[in-house]
Amino acid sequence: MAQGQNGLFVKVDKNERFIFHKVLAKESAYSIKSIYGVEISDIKRINPNIALNRLNEGSLLKIPVNDQMISIDQKQSADIPLYYEARAKDNIFRISKIYFNQDIKSMMRRNKLTSPDISLGQVLQIGWLSKASQQPKQRVEQSDKKQKVITNNEVELIPNDLEQMVFVKKLELELLDSLEQDTVAIDQITNVKRSKAIAYWNKNTSDKDNLFVLHKTATPNSLIKIYSPLVRRSVWAQVIGPFDENLYGSNIDLVVSPRVAKALGMVDKRFQVELEYTE
Repeated sequence: MAQGQNGLFVKVDKNERFIFHKVLAKESAYSIKSIYGVEISDIKRINPNIALNRLNEGSLLKIPVNDQMISIDQKQSADIPLYYEARAKDNIFRISKIYFNQDIKSMMRRNKLTSPDISLGQVLQIGWLSKASQQPKQRVEQSDKKQKVITNNEVELIPNDLEQMVFVKKLELELLDSLEQDTVAIDQITNVKRSKAIAYWNKNTSDKDNLFVLHKTATPNSLIKIYSPLVRRSVWAQVIGPFDENLYGSNIDLVVSPRVAKALGMVDKRFQVELEYTE
């Protein structure tokens, strides 16, 4: 493992999270896969120019980092600290919620932060690489099966979980770049509401490309987190405003764009979700 500061640095590049592994003598792609509990297909995807059947000792291999690999608490003394170095445009919201899917207050407590301000080059501990997460038999298996989503009579394929995470991160970062980040970060720390809801997928909207929702009470132009307990996926979207109950019915709490539905892997028009938002 390529280490520093008595731990590993997680990189985020082109919406992909990864750490570097330094190949040791006689190591194979299979043995490295077993160390981290990731699929060989995902290692190959993130290292397109490296022949995995002929690894050279001393070379650096990117290892994709999924949520199951990161423990927010140290469970064993052998667990390896994981760090992230802040870059331009980063703030506590982007790092916690978008990059690493963690609670902002927990991230601040772990790093002894008294304010959400983050400086360029600041190093944050984002958790630990748990020894438990490195056991192949104990980890959550990634599905290689692709789900079908039908939009305007066209069939689209949803990628496996890790590919889906990369796809969603790209959309979320594009959305975040268009908003006032400092305001978003502070609001999501201090005014978070949580609720269960019935969502409706509006397949007829003309905007197929953006992450947005309509909600009865959430603050317009704020961010809302939508989590599907059915498929255990989440996505952040922009609240455009409220919706007309005469069009969708009083039992609907949230109307989502096609892109939000696709990010969650939804097929049915109505589905249950859990929300985090501000009012």
